Amino acid sequence: MKQALFFKIVKYLSLVLVLLGVSTYFQRYPTGDDAWFAEQSYWLAKTGIVRSNFFLGVLDWDKQIFVSHKLFILLGSCIIKSFGVSLIASKSISLFFSLVLFLFLVKYFYDRNVFKSNWYNLLFLLFGNILFVKMSFENRPELMVLTFGFLSFYFLQHGNKRYVWFAGLFAGLSALSHLNGIIYILAGCMLLLYTSNWRKFFYFSIASGITFAFYFFDIIYFNAFEVWGAQFKNDPAVFNSIGILAKLKVLAKFPSIFYSSPEQAAPTLLFIVLLWLNRSRISMLDFSLKVYSVSLFISFWLISKSATGHYQLLFFPFMLILIIELLTLEFKKDKISKLVVGTMFIYSIVGFVGAIQVLYKIHSSEYLPTKYAAICKDLPKNSVGLVPLEFYFNQYENHQQLYCLENNWPIDVYGKDMSTVSELGENAYAKKIDFILINKSVLRKASNISAKSNVPHYRIAYSNGNILYFKRDDR
Repeated sequence: MKQALFFKIVKYLSLVLVLLGVSTYFQRYPTGDDAWFAEQSYWLAKTGIVRSNFFLGVLDWDKQIFVSHKLFILLGSCIIKSFGVSLIASKSISLFFSLVLFLFLVKYFYDRNVFKSNWYNLLFLLFGNILFVKMSFENRPELMVLTFGFLSFYFLQHGNKRYVWFAGLFAGLSALSHLNGIIYILAGCMLLLYTSNWRKFFYFSIASGITFAFYFFDIIYFNAFEVWGAQFKNDPAVFNSIGILAKLKVLAKFPSIFYSSPEQAAPTLLFIVLLWLNRSRISMLDFSLKVYSVSLFISFWLISKSATGHYQLLFFPFMLILIIELLTLEFKKDKISKLVVGTMFIYSIVGFVGAIQVLYKIHSSEYLPTKYAAICKDLPKNSVGLVPLEFYFNQYENHQQLYCLENNWPIDVYGKDMSTVSELGENAYAKKIDFILINKSVLRKASNISAKSNVPHYRIAYSNGNILYFKRDDR
């Protein structure tokens, strides 16, 4: 394909993908993670400690959580103090860091005098990555972590000693936001050791180490190392990686984060194709970027606790830069390879279809916080409920106690019914629960509950196919 035509198509596609991506931010539905992390931030803002009422009885989380995403939860508590319990405000944390990441990516390319010829590629790759679009407006720490990680790399690129301190600071902040951020400390150290910058290695290690040390502040203050150890070892997110055999299984599955779904496979495929077509020119790529990226991959492979797909985002800024550098090499050829055109087309289709799916989910059902408020408007302030995690938004302070449906029924998140409808009613009645709210995500996993179900001590008060609302018979 001729370059002029290719550039024109990519420019138009990038604008379409930006419009679609931005449109998914309006009326974005709440997720369980939005609520789970927001609840932790709520209690930190209210009581000064991180805890959870939703997960009552799990690893003493209802007393205090010591294994948390410390800096992320702290920022969330500041948001709650400023704006109250707000879905949009909680989601906007990731949106803010997405904007910071974008600005520093622009600065990175501008410093190298290639932004003007690559702005559309940057937009295309960012908004064509539906995983990035989804996570950039979700109350999870990944965008905060990867932004601090990229800032660390950005400042490592400068030769000034002062910038190395900043690089260490941001690497430490990344680890303080999520323990997975340790990979940016390890990658920075590996880069400096590989290039024999011993003095900079010392500065970087000191800055990142001191910053990360704040992770243990609450553990030391409450003398809770034993509790922290127990919570860490038995955390559902870590438990399956404890032990040599379990860890080997995780190591074997780790590469799947780059191909487990179309949204993970699309950027990986584009990267591999470009790398193969320009294999004789790999030496022309930025040296520190290559060493840092490989170090990052090795570090996360070794410390990873699970092969969760969204962790691919931790590598995405560096994949993006490498892809643009490889595209720049490709553009020096007379014609652009059909293979590159094909993989770019696949990348855009995955992004386009993913954005349409998100928009469909948004507009095919009512906005949950509003719907929950309408359903429960007649409930007294001292009511006790068994609810999905997303019920947290705009409702958490309106009730005496809310039990998490996913934890207290429970229906296993892997799709197995863990109790009968009779057990649901009896257990809820024993806990003096006034109402039970079951949402679509649970209904998809449960084969033994419907609007016609006879739940002991409870009657159906509302059903629309997506939500079941049961009230206690004597209420």
